[in-house]
Amino acid sequence: TAAQTALTTQIAVTGTDGIYDSTSTASNTGVGYNLVNNTYVLVKKTLLGDANLDNAVDFLDLAMLAQNYNSNISANPDWWNRGDFNYDGSVDFLDLAAMAQNYNTMLPSAPIPGASASFEHDLAAAFAAVPEPSTTMLITLLAACGFARRSRRRRVA
Repeated sequence: TAAQTALTTQIAVTGTDGIYDSTSTASNTGVGYNLVNNTYVLVKKTLLGDANLDNAVDFLDLAMLAQNYNSNISANPDWWNRGDFNYDGSVDFLDLAAMAQNYNTMLPSAPIPGASASFEHDLAAAFAAVPEPSTTMLITLLAACGFARRSRRRRVA
């Protein structure tokens, strides 16, 4: 539709054109959009890699990026939810790297009333730095398997 074409033209492609988030100094956020239908466009600040705009970068987002990986999507009006997080018209390693930096993280759903902007920034950074619980369990399991294997070898020798 004409609205989708105009939006794609305004979002940008090069140098000084495009959508910018003037409220954030974090390099891991951006302004994403989703063309819901011919009359409604959802635009919101989110993490780079959050293709479905649910404030979390997870497997669902990875699947959306994977379906379009190594492809030129400049003819499509819905770049963000196809995995093009830097709005260059193609889904490539740069988009995958942006997603990987935020994988298994999420933005706080709403600001805390009365909290300063620096607190909100530090809170988001703290949550991003906490490892996924399943990652810790996997590392522990692998270490346990390594110790068990090592002790079996000693008994045989």
